[in-house]
Amino acid sequence: RQLLAVFFQPITMFSIVLRRLVNTGGSGATNVRMYCAPPIEKIKELRNMTGAGIGDCKKALEAENGSIEKAKEWLRKKGILKSASRQDRVATAGYISVSAMGTTRAAIVEVNSETDFVARNKRFQQLVTAISRAALTLPAASASINLLSQAPINVDGTVLSVTEHLVSAAGVLGEKLDVRRVRVLEAPAKGGVFYYVYNGTE
Repeated sequence: RQLLAVFFQPITMFSIVLRRLVNTGGSGATNVRMYCAPPIEKIKELRNMTGAGIGDCKKALEAENGSIEKAKEWLRKKGILKSASRQDRVATAGYISVSAMGTTRAAIVEVNSETDFVARNKRFQQLVTAISRAALTLPAASASINLLSQAPINVDGTVLSVTEHLVSAAGVLGEKLDVRRVRVLEAPAKGGVFYYVYNGTE
């Protein structure tokens, strides 16, 4: 017994977990699977990529056997479920982003969050910037929130619609996120479009 205790202590220290999965299909067979808890470096990597909390990143990696890409999808789907419960909330804070095509064309987008804390989140601001770039592709005369919501954007290598990315981000950040306004401006033949954003989180 003493020898067994000495043998199993290192296993415990390395967080190796033994799970028994019982096959109840009538064969009476028992399958045993061993896996390691995700290392903190991998959890941090997923957190930096998604902005999700440490606990959620750990759960995602455990659920997907350590796969970063599958864990990202796990977090995205979880965000969709969480977002549905936030539709009745009020989002009055937010971030404004402007994207321009030289001096001939510019798009300005306002995306609302519930708090200034999220409005100052770098990943949220990067998402709003990506949305304003997508707005540049909209026709100036008929640019609308509805058209923008359907536009595809690439965030961290994942191409989804603006709405899908907002839903995913809402699940990660824990707040309701909404596009409030969008405008696309085109310069006249002998003119130009110039802009300046003062404190985009106000």
